[in-house]
Amino acid sequence: MENNLQHIAVGCCVVVFYAASAFGQNYDTCAHLKLWENQNPQPGDIQIAKEQYDTLRLFIEKCAASDSESWYAFSHISSAVQLMSEDTTRYDIYRNWLISVLYLNTTQPYYF
Repeated sequence: MENNLQHIAVGCCVVVFYAASAFGQNYDTCAHLKLWENQNPQPGDIQIAKEQYDTLRLFIEKCAASDSESWYAFSHISSAVQLMSEDTTRYDIYRNWLISVLYLNTTQPYYF
């Protein structure tokens, strides 16, 4: 079977998307990205917070329309952005990103 791979660099990590199925099982990229909701970075875990922030942002950008509970990721992203650094401009960047993804899911009221 042929796998089409697409690499996307996201901040500190690289995410690999499998567009085709491998060995008869589908690889669900959205479910894989959503696993980062289970990470609970603590104050001082700057690297984990950045990885969670980057990965869940990608989850929203790629999966908001197909996952009816994608809105839940926003609380985790908000927590991660608070732990990422002392740079206060990160809130402006986060706010601009939130505005840019607002249109991605127009059917779930909790999303917007």
